[in-house]
Amino acid sequence: MNQTKGRYIELDLIRVVCCIAVLLYHLGILAGGFFAVCTFFVISAYLGVRSSFRQERFNIFKYWASRLQRVYVPLLAVVLITVLAVSLLPQIRWLNLKPETTSVLLGYNNFWQISASQDYFARHGESPFIHFWYIAILLQFEIIFPVVFAVLKFIGEKISRAIACLLPLAASAASFYYFYQLLREGRITEAYYHSMARAFAPFLGMVVGFAEQYLGSLVPRPMRRSTAASWTVFAVYLAAFAYINIALDNSFEYLAWAFLAVTFISARLVSYACIDRPTNHGRAAEHKVFSFIADSSYEIYLVQYPVIFILGELFSEKTDSMLLTAGTIAGTLITAFLLHYGLHFRKGRKPAGLKIAMLIAILLVAGAGGYYFSVAEDHTQELAELEQRLEENSLEMEARQKAIEQQSSSEENRWEELLSSIDKEEETIKQAVLELPVVAIGDSVMLGALNDLMKMFPNGWFDAQKSRTAWVLPGILSKLKNSGLLGEVIVVNFGANGDSPMEVKERAMNIMEGSSVFWLTNTNPRTQYSNEALAELAKEYSNLTVIDWKAISSGHPEYFGADGIHLTGEGRKAYCEAIKNAVSEHYLEQWREKKAEAEQEYERYRSQMVSFYGNDLLINAYELLDAAFSHAGFKTYRELDVQVLKEDLERAAGAGLLADRIVLALDGSAELTQEELKQIASAAGERKLYLAVPGSIDEVAEDGSTKQILAWTPEGGEMLMADELHLTPEANRAFAAAVSGLLNAE
Repeated sequence: MNQTKGRYIELDLIRVVCCIAVLLYHLGILAGGFFAVCTFFVISAYLGVRSSFRQERFNIFKYWASRLQRVYVPLLAVVLITVLAVSLLPQIRWLNLKPETTSVLLGYNNFWQISASQDYFARHGESPFIHFWYIAILLQFEIIFPVVFAVLKFIGEKISRAIACLLPLAASAASFYYFYQLLREGRITEAYYHSMARAFAPFLGMVVGFAEQYLGSLVPRPMRRSTAASWTVFAVYLAAFAYINIALDNSFEYLAWAFLAVTFISARLVSYACIDRPTNHGRAAEHKVFSFIADSSYEIYLVQYPVIFILGELFSEKTDSMLLTAGTIAGTLITAFLLHYGLHFRKGRKPAGLKIAMLIAILLVAGAGGYYFSVAEDHTQELAELEQRLEENSLEMEARQKAIEQQSSSEENRWEELLSSIDKEEETIKQAVLELPVVAIGDSVMLGALNDLMKMFPNGWFDAQKSRTAWVLPGILSKLKNSGLLGEVIVVNFGANGDSPMEVKERAMNIMEGSSVFWLTNTNPRTQYSNEALAELAKEYSNLTVIDWKAISSGHPEYFGADGIHLTGEGRKAYCEAIKNAVSEHYLEQWREKKAEAEQEYERYRSQMVSFYGNDLLINAYELLDAAFSHAGFKTYRELDVQVLKEDLERAAGAGLLADRIVLALDGSAELTQEELKQIASAAGERKLYLAVPGSIDEVAEDGSTKQILAWTPEGGEMLMADELHLTPEANRAFAAAVSGLLNAE
């Protein structure tokens, strides 16, 4: 067929069938759909050979540029868009985002998966990129392909055409032997992901391409002459291919040979699909939609697992499985078609405005994904350090327990002695709390913070282990009580690994009767129902204080490792602070009760504290105001200077002498402007400021809730003396009474 006048419809059919097979495999519907990847390898290598031979002068760099555009650019777009989508969905936790994405972008994801020991058939739901091992091998093959092609072409033209065909066949055989040996040794991950183990398929595709170029079509001549006959044989091969995909899975006893059979069938399929024979334009037009699906098969492969991963994480527990599957298929196809439409431009044709808009949208979204990738954290080392730290803390805890058990029983009265010696100061109590013989019992969350807890409570006794629930608590408490180690303060942390029945918790609380119990909530979203049970338990036992670690840590992702449960350095510090604060708060309650009377007396004292500033009006009313306010301060000015007044206010505030309420008493001689009043209000800060003047004045406070500038107008009688400036004795008394009434009414 003349490629400029039509399409290989049969090749489109192969692509569509393989595309569907892989998609259904990833959806868990078609157990053997993974075999179709072999066909993709064969097709890619075969078409690479054919297209390279068509070039008058083969150019390696031109080939790399074309593959960069066709293979890598869509990959880059899908990867970065997926990173953006996952980063914006906090309910999705992808621990390996940074290293795995890096491996995809740099084309070594297959080797990364080998090093991570991730079995392809056991990694469901862990990553949106588990299928990109294929893309990594494809990229690696595309890098070496033009060099291999150029060498084989040179051999075929200068030395021997047969040798040019036999060399890639030998490479294919060697690769399959390596693949077979890996499977025999049980090294499944390497067999599936190693480039050398999977190279037998693309090398066989090259064999077919060179053989047809140098030796003629591999399809028998009668078949080439008869369309019906060639279609019949093609259909038989396609049926055999479909049977293997449907009937076999990865547990098949002769799995290696099944791979070889699929690869051979794929080679025969492409030979029959690409027979050059006359084809009219109408036939290609009839299959326009079908051809578009085939053209988008690469994009469908790229986007299918990201769509499956994201939709599965979001809706798997809320949506009917059939509806979710249908939605996933639709989402995959739509996303792939949009990606293909936006990234592929035909030579010689002016792109439509919609296509340009789609390209811009893809670039913008991918750019945002690139940003999130650049700031993403690599949790690999973090998780390893977490496990190591838990083990080390377990050993230290065992040694700590032995030392604590040897301490004298006289420590039981240590806290009473310390508490009686404190000077009723909050910081002193907090420090005394740190000397308590705290008993702490918990799971791996507490175990991870063990070193920090031991430093905070040097006299504490700790018992924490991994994978614990509150089921073990009554037994531990009974042993401690029988040993005389059950102290006055007990800290409990369970729930991350699951809950226990209420009667187990009640039995534990009965053992801890007489002790002050502090129980932390947990942050594991799968087991937070235990927090609700804990709240109900607190209603029954007055000696139980719930430390809401979940609420305290909310909005602080820096407190947690990659799993959202165990603690980072900052998290351990905050965790210990939460315990210390809760225990301190418990003992501070008694101190606060004793302090309450003093605070009430202080409030009465503060209620009498007023700072008066003013001119002659204040001087005249001084005796009356002093009698009304026993704790009042006065500063008077015969000639008021606003700048001096501001400085006096600021100086008094700095010395702690400025009361919370300030009265500025001025007669008419002050003649303050609105701007000057605003300056005075500003100097008063957050204190309440009252302007007490005869007559009325507009409010100038910038914040009415903290600054009130008020006016006073006497009712009836003569207000001013003859000089029309100072108040009469009656007006002065009325003025003092009005000011006192305003302040005392608050």
